[in-house]
Amino acid sequence: ALLWRSTVPNAHEARLDAIRDDANALRFVLAQWSKLSRGLWHALEYAGVFCVNPATSVAVWEDKLTQLVVADQVGLATPVTRYLCDLSAAADFADAHGDQIVYKPFTPYLGPPRVDGHITELYSQVVSAGELRAQAGDNLVATPGIFQPYVDKAFELRVVYVGGTIFACRIESQQS
Repeated sequence: ALLWRSTVPNAHEARLDAIRDDANALRFVLAQWSKLSRGLWHALEYAGVFCVNPATSVAVWEDKLTQLVVADQVGLATPVTRYLCDLSAAADFADAHGDQIVYKPFTPYLGPPRVDGHITELYSQVVSAGELRAQAGDNLVATPGIFQPYVDKAFELRVVYVGGTIFACRIESQQS
């Protein structure tokens, strides 16, 4: 049995240093890894190899919008969610939900290292109405984002069902 995830090398890996400054070359390299990965999944599935996450469903289940819709359909509590390019509308949404909301990109952004040696990354983050309004201006942002009310948590759970068995783990993410 194999467990697959649709990942390719991150743009900040040292082996990509030589081409990082050439956006077209970097895009080409990452696309090649993506095609190899997907091709391998499809070949294994076609050959009858059992995969915990078959290739034909991996991309669907990694999609945050699909996850929310399915969670709601099976009766799980899901937060009010907005998909927006308008930071002023996101700020209004924050006002309606206690000022603090969570912004989530549809996919994480991993940029090149900054001059100070840190990696430029964009994952889920808590934002306030004021921060959103300060960046809003009169323009829409270039990409849509996922906005939800912030829910304080004690821990996270990862639960996986494989072949009749449920596996779960607790992640103490608030401690770091």
